Amino acid sequence: MEKRKLTANWKILSIAILAASMLMLATVSYAYFTANIEGNDKAKVTTVTAGEMKLQYKGTNSISLANILPGETRKITFTVENIGTVPAQYNVDLINVTNTFAHPEELQYSLKRDNEEVKSESQLPNTNITIQTGISIEKSKTHKYELTIHYIETNSEQNYNQNKNFNCSIQINGFSPYKTILGKS
Repeated sequence: MEKRKLTANWKILSIAILAASMLMLATVSYAYFTANIEGNDKAKVTTVTAGEMKLQYKGTNSISLANILPGETRKITFTVENIGTVPAQYNVDLINVTNTFAHPEELQYSLKRDNEEVKSESQLPNTNITIQTGISIEKSKTHKYELTIHYIETNSEQNYNQNKNFNCSIQINGFSPYKTILGKS
């Protein structure tokens, strides 16, 4: 009988020690994970937004001014549509630029977005350049662009630009307007 009572006490003691150990483990784990969340004491509301950022470019992306004549104007149209599920931002770049004109200041460009001038007449570059930066676009919206390039007529001989060329590509670089959230491991 005494042996049975000892065995029963041993089982109760073992269960109590196991329960206490599990409780201590849970408390330590909770304290560890809550201690690693910084700034929570200052936060009022935290909103996490997830979605897909996706921009679609349509139109001519290659520009070549071979055989352009003084006084001539060329217009290039393109659109940028946000087909993602969240608002986005983007830049409009001219890349792979080659400008062999002897007087590059005679090549001027301007840019309109949705029929509003966003870049007044400026000299076409000799190197890659961002011509618009940080353009915001809501989801399901489209921006329509018109890039106008004008070869200025100087009313004097411009043979120095014969057989010269300007080439480039239009590139859209999208990015999220939201601050980046970094995780800590």
